Amino acid sequence: MAREIGILDYGIGNIRSVYYAVEATGATPRLIDNWQDLARMPALILPGVGAFGRTATAFAKSGLQKPTLEAVVKGTPLLGICVGMQLLFEQSHEFGEHPGLGLLKGSVVRIPARKTEKTSGRLPVIGWFRTTDQPAERRGYYFLHSFAAVPADRDDVHQTYDYEGIEVTASVVRGNVMGTQYHPERSATDGLELLGRFAVKGTIVPE
Repeated sequence: MAREIGILDYGIGNIRSVYYAVEATGATPRLIDNWQDLARMPALILPGVGAFGRTATAFAKSGLQKPTLEAVVKGTPLLGICVGMQLLFEQSHEFGEHPGLGLLKGSVVRIPARKTEKTSGRLPVIGWFRTTDQPAERRGYYFLHSFAAVPADRDDVHQTYDYEGIEVTASVVRGNVMGTQYHPERSATDGLELLGRFAVKGTIVPE
């Protein structure tokens, strides 16, 4: 049987897109909306889209937050996607100050883009960008965001990308806790490779 991956279903996020992308890797996706099913999953994905505060509130009310944190403590790999990655941090400053899960130290802040003669200053960031570890022939990953994580510990940063001269956190890893600001489920071959690696190895870090 293919390795099961639990996708936390709390009413927010590109659930179906993530589901089909995980399925395309050969793994078996499971939509998780209760703690009993969550507890038996060998790996978990926390999706998220939209505003941080609304997403955090929905996750807290879902009944999945506490068992997710308990699973992480026991060593279950957790992958946050987009706002799901941002939730891993201590707080966000999007439309006020909102607490996160605190699995990683740091905050989520607005990307300091400014319009100049050479830059557009446009937010949100929308489109394909190569991360610093990708060769020039790669298309990159698909991003859609205006706020980005600023980890307190630089060692938690796995990938960054350049947005008009601004270094932006693209992914983070600390042990079994990891996240991508980009959408691997919408990032073609590179995204599927990452999800496949997470499904098989329990990490997004290449060997």
